[in-house]
Amino acid sequence: MIKNLMYTLIAISLILATSTGTVFADDIDVKGTVHDLTIHANWTGELYDAKQNFMKGDYKKSINIYGNYLEYFPNDVNIKAMKGIALNNLRLGSTLASQPSENFSFPSNPVHLNKLSMLEFYEILMLEPHNIIALNGMGLGFGNYAEYEESKKYFKKTLDVKPDDKIAKNYIDYIEKVEKKIITSSTEKPEFLKQLEKKEIPGWVKNNAEWWADEQIPDSDFIYGIEYLIQKSVIIINTVNINENTSEHIPSWIKINAGWWAKDIISDRDFLSSIQY
Repeated sequence: MIKNLMYTLIAISLILATSTGTVFADDIDVKGTVHDLTIHANWTGELYDAKQNFMKGDYKKSINIYGNYLEYFPNDVNIKAMKGIALNNLRLGSTLASQPSENFSFPSNPVHLNKLSMLEFYEILMLEPHNIIALNGMGLGFGNYAEYEESKKYFKKTLDVKPDDKIAKNYIDYIEKVEKKIITSSTEKPEFLKQLEKKEIPGWVKNNAEWWADEQIPDSDFIYGIEYLIQKSVIIINTVNINENTSEHIPSWIKINAGWWAKDIISDRDFLSSIQY
């Protein structure tokens, strides 16, 4: 049963890798100065080498290149996705057959590799909450910890965004078949997973508030961020009050508060309190 699960995970992770496509410099959105663009252009050959190493299964070399690149461009979700997938595949390899030793400082502990992989996917979701690869990656990660209910939550989020996603569908079906045959008990969650579940405000929500206050994005984009906080229970609202106080526009004082919050003039607590009000 366990062996079959591993091979299933390998197949799914390879599909994840394929779905990212080949990443070249022209495909990546880079914002910055001419100096930044020059630095990025210099990485074209390195990224190509990383892709080739990845396809050959030499994940350690790929991860090193991706890690070095992300020091310059930390918000590149395409490369973060490739790094996360490579870490997950390396974890799977370490449970089946170890790769030849290299002069790289990589942990061989599959639990730690799973953690590193999940952190990459988690950071992507902070930038792009509906990123399919990251949602599936988090689902795989929780599955590796035998946290099957948490795993299914992420795959179901994928299906909310992309109802015909085969990876999410296949994995949910597989988990449900396993659960019918064996009694599973959730393992104690590692501390880093507990930290991920804390009710924190992602950076992109605060960025949206600043751009909205400066009239750079429409009301709908700001509201999307607030809805995200409500879904995560960061903001607790009274639905009765909402129905009673329905308004066709957002009060101007909320936009003022959003600008102050983005500039750290008021605290998270004060801003959330104003939104709840």
